Order: sequence, then C-alpha cells, then structure tokens
Amino acid sequence: MIRLLRLVAILAVALFGLAVPAAAEEEPVLRTGDVLFVALPGEPSLNRDFTVDRAGLVQLPEVGPKRIAGLPLSKARTLIRDALALTIRDPSRLEITLRERRLPITVGGFVKSPGMVELAADAGVQAAFAAAGGLLTGAQLDRVQLRRGETVIVFDYRRYLDDGNEASLPKLEPLDMLFVPATPLAGSVMAEFDPKAPPTGPAARPVQVVGSVKTPGIFPTPDDATLFEVLGLAGGPLPTADLTGVRVLKKKDGGTEAIHVDLDGFIRRGGAVGTLPRPEKGDVIFVPERPTVAPDPRTLWTKLRPEASIYVMGQVVAAGRYAFDPNLGFLDIISVAGGPTLQADLRNVRVSHRGVEGAQTTTVNFQRYLETGDERLLPKVRPGDVVFFPEKTKDLTDEASAGSTVRVLGAVGRPGRYPFADRMTILDLLAEAGGPSNEAMQDRIVVVNFTGGREEARLFDLPAFAKTGDIRKVPVVRAGDLVYVPNKGQSEWRGFTETLSGVLQGVTLVALLSRL
Repeated sequence: MIRLLRLVAILAVALFGLAVPAAAEEEPVLRTGDVLFVALPGEPSLNRDFTVDRAGLVQLPEVGPKRIAGLPLSKARTLIRDALALTIRDPSRLEITLRERRLPITVGGFVKSPGMVELAADAGVQAAFAAAGGLLTGAQLDRVQLRRGETVIVFDYRRYLDDGNEASLPKLEPLDMLFVPATPLAGSVMAEFDPKAPPTGPAARPVQVVGSVKTPGIFPTPDDATLFEVLGLAGGPLPTADLTGVRVLKKKDGGTEAIHVDLDGFIRRGGAVGTLPRPEKGDVIFVPERPTVAPDPRTLWTKLRPEASIYVMGQVVAAGRYAFDPNLGFLDIISVAGGPTLQADLRNVRVSHRGVEGAQTTTVNFQRYLETGDERLLPKVRPGDVVFFPEKTKDLTDEASAGSTVRVLGAVGRPGRYPFADRMTILDLLAEAGGPSNEAMQDRIVVVNFTGGREEARLFDLPAFAKTGDIRKVPVVRAGDLVYVPNKGQSEWRGFTETLSGVLQGVTLVALLSRL
C-alpha cells in the first residue's frame, strides 16, 4: 500500500511538471557586434546578414541607418518593418533573427598586437589577450585597466594567473577597452619585439599611442622626438583618423591633463613643429576615429566636439547639431541639414556668431542669393555658430495676396487683412475681425468697393439689419474692397478720413465723402 501511494505521488509530480509550461526564454536585447539575418521574400538586397555597428546602428539598403542597440529583438523588428513600410508595399513578411553574437573590444598597451579584436559573445579577458597576440614581457599585470566609457576598472590579472579564479576578472561588454600598462623597465623590453624601435637607454622614454593608428602600442622614444615622429613609430594615422581631435594626455599633479591638438589644421596651415606638445615619458597620444555613418551626420552627435560643431535650427528638413570644419561654408551646412522647408523665410535667415566678443548676428537674404548667385551675400560661418531659418509670415504687400483679401479697419477686435471668398459677406468679415468693439458706430459701417477702375462707397447699418434680417440691406463685398467701422469718439468722420487718406488718393477720398 505504501509503495502504491509513493508511485501515485511520483506520477502526480510528473504530470504536474508536464502541465506547467516552461518559462519563456528571455528575449535577447540587441547590442553592438550582433549579427542579424534579415529575410523578406522578393527583396534580394535584404536577404542577408547585417551587423550592428559600433554606433549601435544597422545599415539597411532600403531605409538607411537605424539605431537598434539596446532594443529587444521584437521591438527592433517592428522598428525596421515600420521603416520599410515607407518604401516597400508589403513588409509584413519581414523576419529578423539573431544569428550570432560577437564582442568587439580594443586591447592596448603591453600586448604583442594592440588594436581592435572581435571575440565570441561569452569571451573573457584571457581570450582578449590571446586575440591581441599575448602579453609582452614587462607588462604590469596587477594594474590592468578596463575602460568602459568614462568608467575605469583596475584589476589584478596576475592573481587570476595564480589561482585561476575567473570571478576575479571583470565581464567584458561591447566597445570595452583593455589596457595593459608597462613596468618601469618596459622601454628596454619593447626593443626586443620591435626591430624599428630606437636604441634604448637613458635617452629613451616609453610613450603610448592608441586609437586610429596603424600599430597602437608603447614605443621608446628619444628626448628630442616630436609628435609626428612618435606617430610615425605607430605606423601613422589610419584613413579614418580624426586629426582635428588628437589628444596628448600628460600626468600632472596626481591627475591627467588633456592637451587638444588640431593636427589637420597644422598640416594645412603649416607652422613650427616646436609649437606642438612634445611627448614625454608616460604620455598617452590618442588619435580618435571620425564618425563613419554617412547617411545621417547627426547619429553620433554626442561624440562631436562643440568646437567642431555647428547648429542648424528652424525651418529646415533636419534641424540639429552637425560636425563642421572651418573649410566648409554656409551652403555646405545647409545642404547637410536637408535644405530649407517650404515654410522657411529665406529673406531673413539669421546666423548667431558664438565665441566672439559681444553678441553678433548676421541677417542673410538667402532668397536674393538664389536669384542672383552673388556669393558676397552668404555669411562666413565658424564652428559653434547657430544658423536659424525663421518661419515666413504672410506678405500683405504681395499683389496676389491683396487681390484675394479684404481690409477690415477701425473699431473692430482685430483690424487687418483677411482672406476672402465669393460666398462670404460683410457679416463673415466682421466675425473674422472679432466683431465691432463697444465704441463702434455700428450704424455707419462703410464699405468701399474698388471695381471698374473707380471707387464706390456705401453705408451699412448693422443694428437695423439685425432687427429685420433683410439680406437685401447687406452691401456686396468683393475681393480687394475695404470695410471701415468708425469709432464713436471720432467726431465728424475725422478718424475715417485719417484712415482712408493712407489708402486712397485725395481726389477719390473727397468724392467718396461727398456721396456719403
């Protein structure tokens, strides 16, 4: 009996386990380095692998770059499907799967082959060092650095080599940078691995070069070596290097001083090499990489230096902050922003110049430039400037506009010029203008008709019409006419004559008053 009960209990547990659904597998969150397979029948350009780049973007041939890093796979699929819907008739069959996860990081310092490496998704620090060719003799293993954005984690790799405990090592994430510092004697060791390195000795100083150069690493350099010579030891900058933003990091008073060097400007303008910061022992020379996302220059705006940026605002297709070089001009930055919209006031474009003494603003008649092609009408823009395209207001002096409007003047809520259609009456116009004010002479509203080459005027008694509702008493109003509501405080039509004198010729005004 006891055995039977035990058997029943075991069966119940088994059945219960089958009845409980397995926990749904957690949906992956996309990150830099992920490889996605995109499948959409009938679209050959989309049926292949796409990699999430270092900016967190995926480049698709039909929709351009889309930022998907940090999104669950399902949300990324929806984002891409919605974007494809603008260019493809039926994107509902789109399928996106996560084919592979990769781990792109940078390994620098005292390793045999410093630079960018691509690891498996679950790879650790030891795999990163192996991908960089291994550690060099003289590496300071107890002070290895993991740099993640602005955060620096220092860990003891030597301890891991002693006890094999992987828990003592930090977990790697995409875009991390591992840096292996050198011991004080590392300069003499470097010569063993680099036959091109200069002779070591009292005059040789270890200087590290990282970033967008051919061979990042630590190089022993003589005391009189220039910045260009040290970069030459690293193989020189890569084609993707941003030479306008080179940094030389120097140790100062227990901290680090960053010296900005515009090598691109120096090369173009020339100058004395001695004016450049001289590399010293322990210095780090960092050569950044230019943003590589051509379809949308705003994508990496957080990486743009303010001193190399310009701001475009107002009525343009794509307002924002853009990378800008002093060699570029006004037309270049407007073109990158997509050009002005149809609502832009091209006659009153304003450029606010920053970084100059006092407030300086230049007004640009861009419309006249487009009509004449006169380059002198375009302003000189500099990094940091703000270009603003205001929204155009209705030009009341335009002849076409005047021919389809009626002026309502005098004691009304909102005097001005109002669009007019043939089906409208003076009652519609008074309503559009906010109605007569409390001081209006509603029984002496004047309608001036400009038809047939001559002017005619008629009076309209609004209170009398309100009592009878006789539509025959409502004067005809046409486009181009004038409606004037006098004020009770203006005796003997003084206000009326003063108002109309700015609109009508003197002879015409006298003739109208004589008829009234």
